[in-house]
Amino acid sequence: FAHKNNAKIYLTLNTLIKDSEIEEVIFFLKDYVQICTDGVIITDFGIYKIIKDLFPFLPIHASTQLNIHNIYSLKLLKELKFKRAILARELTLNEIKDITGKRFLEVEIFGHGSQCYCYSGNCYFSSFVGGRSGNRGRCTQPCRMKYKISKKDSSGFHYITKKDNFLLSKNDLCTLEMIPEIINTGINALKIEGRMKSAEYVGIVIKIYRKYIDMYYENPENFRVKKEDLYKITQIFSRELGTGYFRNKYPKEIISIKKSGSIGNFLGRITEINYAGKSFCMKSKWSINKGDIVEVWTNRGNEHIKISSYQVIDKVKENIIYEITVNKKINIALNDRVFKFFDSQLDVEAKSLFKNNYHKGSNNKALIYSNKVMEGHKISKSKSENIFSKDKSALRKYLNRYGFRDGKNKDERGIGAVSCDYIPNNKLDGLDFKLSAIVYNEDQLKSAVNGGAFYIIYDNFNEFIDKKLFSKRKFKQISDHCRNCGAELVINIPPVLYDDNINKFKENFYSLVSEGVKSFFISNIGVLQLLDYENSLKKIDLNIFLSFYFNIFNSLALNFFREFSGKYKSIKGVALSSELNLNEIAEIIHRAKKTFNSKMDFFIYGHGKYPILNSRYKAEYIIDDYNKRNKYCLEDMKGYKFQVDSDYSGSILILNSKNMCAFFELDRIICSGLSSVIIDSRFFNDTDLLKIIRSYKKAISLFLNKGLKEYEGYINYFKDNLLFKNYTKGHLLRGVQ
Repeated sequence: FAHKNNAKIYLTLNTLIKDSEIEEVIFFLKDYVQICTDGVIITDFGIYKIIKDLFPFLPIHASTQLNIHNIYSLKLLKELKFKRAILARELTLNEIKDITGKRFLEVEIFGHGSQCYCYSGNCYFSSFVGGRSGNRGRCTQPCRMKYKISKKDSSGFHYITKKDNFLLSKNDLCTLEMIPEIINTGINALKIEGRMKSAEYVGIVIKIYRKYIDMYYENPENFRVKKEDLYKITQIFSRELGTGYFRNKYPKEIISIKKSGSIGNFLGRITEINYAGKSFCMKSKWSINKGDIVEVWTNRGNEHIKISSYQVIDKVKENIIYEITVNKKINIALNDRVFKFFDSQLDVEAKSLFKNNYHKGSNNKALIYSNKVMEGHKISKSKSENIFSKDKSALRKYLNRYGFRDGKNKDERGIGAVSCDYIPNNKLDGLDFKLSAIVYNEDQLKSAVNGGAFYIIYDNFNEFIDKKLFSKRKFKQISDHCRNCGAELVINIPPVLYDDNINKFKENFYSLVSEGVKSFFISNIGVLQLLDYENSLKKIDLNIFLSFYFNIFNSLALNFFREFSGKYKSIKGVALSSELNLNEIAEIIHRAKKTFNSKMDFFIYGHGKYPILNSRYKAEYIIDDYNKRNKYCLEDMKGYKFQVDSDYSGSILILNSKNMCAFFELDRIICSGLSSVIIDSRFFNDTDLLKIIRSYKKAISLFLNKGLKEYEGYINYFKDNLLFKNYTKGHLLRGVQ
């Protein structure tokens, strides 16, 4: 139907897949490409590898879940032969224009609809509070719930907001009146967010955007949006509407505090109530019709009224005074606001767009005018032969090459069943299990080194991009200190890095390298492109470690990054996704060691408050004292408190309500094949950090050198220790849907 109407179909496979799902994905793609080769939208580099290995003619689009927001990320996608990138929503028009001006590949942006609070691909809120991962398309939308703000002092927590509000609920994006500016950025496509929306919503919104895009090309000088069309856009479904980040890097008004659902159009206020006749009067510039539903916002809640009877009392200029009959008992008052919740005539118009419309042609135009006929629907003969030659035995051979044996690609042993079976001959002697620590200042660094951590992941990015703070001498000193104590200094690079800051980092990069700092813990594919290029060009022999923000979720994604590392073997270690359970982790590492004899180190986030949300929204917008931001919490309706912090740029970070703690699972963690547990020192003082690291260090040593009995005896002493109480194991034993 789409192809007969000259439209393309892009398959969305932009979720993370587990090893147990890889076989199904491969055979599904084999069937799919026989009917459509327009393109596939992805976020998982395991799926990327499948497509490039088995279906190389299939166009690949980078999902917004890959958080593409800098030019270096586009360079990498170009090297990998992606056809299109769907940019992060958190970009201004000028930032988009800078990206499109490079012409690396096609660019698509979101133009209308829902906006996530967190950068897409970096959100773990739903999975950590409910076990359903937004990165796998199962988000429970906790950001649309109500929260209070509380502040901690010496006597405990105190509320600084009077009531619960929708503190994380972003308004809906609307760029209808910005179409000329949007087109002039040089983008190739505008995306309308239709996820979890009705066909009526999609039909009306698309129809109106199509109308004004065409109108701009036909008569750009007289472009103007009619208020009736803005009414329809608002009415069909919308929260408060706004222009997102297009005009402002940090728009405070992007949050809809009072309501998280659809608002509809404001009609007017109640001017008169006839209690005897059970009716009320209202003045409005908009029409109402039988079958409409209005919503009256009262002090006691909202009342829905379906209009079965009304009359026009008077007309005053553009306004009409209506008397609306009420057939039920409701609590309303003079001056209460009335909104159009449902428009019966608009619903009829919307339904006409998808009823009895199959196989009818249309002359819809592409976003950018072109007389070219859309290509890619049909498969050429040579490609067709390529597809159909890949019978089940050929695909099975491919699966076997990467360790997916018949009937053995699904782990049936149950959650938490990891044992020492993964250790050859159950030999623990000689295993080198390291501790890693993320530190934020020099005092924490010294505590981590003194406690026995091997990888010291230094996280203070402002020191690398601020000329006043950057000091070669300082980094030489702390690097030498780590080296002299048998530890390795690793510089942490944040997941969100716009071009201005990535260029500032690049200016100081060689200064770091000249002082012997060659290890980097990175969270952004643009930084991977930059460092890998510098490594290949200058042969610096860097040590690149991929953080958990890369969301490496399966064996094929790991294989992709191993192959990408190339000649200089720059990727030395990988922090696997924090949404995997231990069985899934063990399967990935086991296959990696069998298929490419991996010498990589494998990390997991093991101890500390995990960052579940990161938004381009200033922390100071919701807290009173930015310098004491880590004293503030968002409290949900169940009483769970999520600590507030910010990243190097002042953008808000929200941490999980409980500390992650892997201490009591170290035996299974070691036997899974992992190389290191990361301890995050964000909210620990130097003394407590030292105690935590030393406790982990001794427990690891006892397990490796003395055995399970000695190890269990030791960890039992810590069950009532305040540093190891009231914790979560995250997804180590449960995993995600």
